[in-house]
Amino acid sequence: MNMDYAITNALSYRTNGLPQSLIIYDIVCQWIINFFKRLKQSNHMDCDEDMELLAAVGKFHLNAHIPECFARFTLNFMHGSGELDGEILETLWPGFNKIAGPARTMTKFHRREVYDDFMRDSNFKKLVRTSIISVLPEFQMLIAHFPFCSSFLEQSLLQKHKAAVKGLQEAKIAFDGVTKSVPEDKVAVWRAAEKKAMAKRGSAMKIFETRMDKGMTCKGRI
Repeated sequence: MNMDYAITNALSYRTNGLPQSLIIYDIVCQWIINFFKRLKQSNHMDCDEDMELLAAVGKFHLNAHIPECFARFTLNFMHGSGELDGEILETLWPGFNKIAGPARTMTKFHRREVYDDFMRDSNFKKLVRTSIISVLPEFQMLIAHFPFCSSFLEQSLLQKHKAAVKGLQEAKIAFDGVTKSVPEDKVAVWRAAEKKAMAKRGSAMKIFETRMDKGMTCKGRI
């Protein structure tokens, strides 16, 4: 219920005319199954029927899912998703551990204030490091009051751009190597299958799953 409310509100904010929306959630594979059914039964939540919803699981949590979830919900097979950084809450842990010791001796309310201040500081840093918000009016107002945010954003974007360029070069070398080792007619068949799967999604994404023969069990040896 809480996730439905949060996501439907997010989808209704500045989304008029958007053809697609990407939803990244730890257990989206289970949540998305009856999402639209729950919306029809609700008197307070709705979603634009013309908007296509792409459901994905962040890489931090996808490794803990069953193998079948990878092809259907990985961001690797979603055009335009890009590489995400800081999407998960768990990135707070290393920094949060630094204040855990001093907070143990604090009173309940003092500890709560310290935790809240730390979370606000972390959220603010994530906000100014997110490139897409630089085009929003709210961010322009933030820059006007806090000019240092602009240089902070530029430094963060430069670091991410360098990492993206390096990653793209490495991926291209590996991709070209595999492509050249396969006959051209087979590559054409693969490209057609990929295009079809991307359009249909769902069970059609099974073509991207790794095929592995199951090992013999103890029962089989006996």
